[in-house]
Amino acid sequence: MEMRILILLLPLLLAAPAPAASDDWRAAARAMYADVIAMPTVSEKAGARSMADYLADVFRKAGFAGENIKVLPYGKTAALMARLPAAGKATARPILLIAHMDVVDALESDWTKPPCKLIADDGYFYGRGTNDNKGGAVALVITLLRLHKEGFKPNRDLVLFFTGDEETDGVGRRKWPGSGAACTMRNSRLIQTISAENFSPTARPLGLGSRPPRKSMPHFL
Repeated sequence: MEMRILILLLPLLLAAPAPAASDDWRAAARAMYADVIAMPTVSEKAGARSMADYLADVFRKAGFAGENIKVLPYGKTAALMARLPAAGKATARPILLIAHMDVVDALESDWTKPPCKLIADDGYFYGRGTNDNKGGAVALVITLLRLHKEGFKPNRDLVLFFTGDEETDGVGRRKWPGSGAACTMRNSRLIQTISAENFSPTARPLGLGSRPPRKSMPHFL
């Protein structure tokens, strides 16, 4: 299956300096970040359904049409699809934005800080999933919300798809809505996660990294 990698310049919520509007979006991102870190989305236990439902509600309240939001339960977990449709007839292939909502289980006895609470300390965020992958997921959600709020008119569908079992079985990819969505994985440009890789002492991003899909199952004789 052919998938071309497209590097997309997403609005950087942490960039400085920032006008008041960007400050509002950063505050929204920080609040969402804390909310999802507080959810123990371990796929073998409660799963990511709570995070999928929470984000779906965020998209609904932001004015996304119901047909463009889908929570897709499977096993003990769930996947999420949200779409910012093209303005009028699409003139380019959709862009698929992917991440995962599940985390590896965390024993409080192994942590010096509560794993299910977002804590900022000495320039770092602490909490299970802060890096892998709830930070990236929140960045994608906030970006889509901001584009919608500010009236951006894309010439193609922008489709967000989050799975709930990347850390375990990885079957969430099969929950893709298929013909019920505006694009298929086969016919999409793909971007997995964009994140700030390094920061200055004032928390200014020094560079961006884009990670294309690269995982495969090793087999040994």
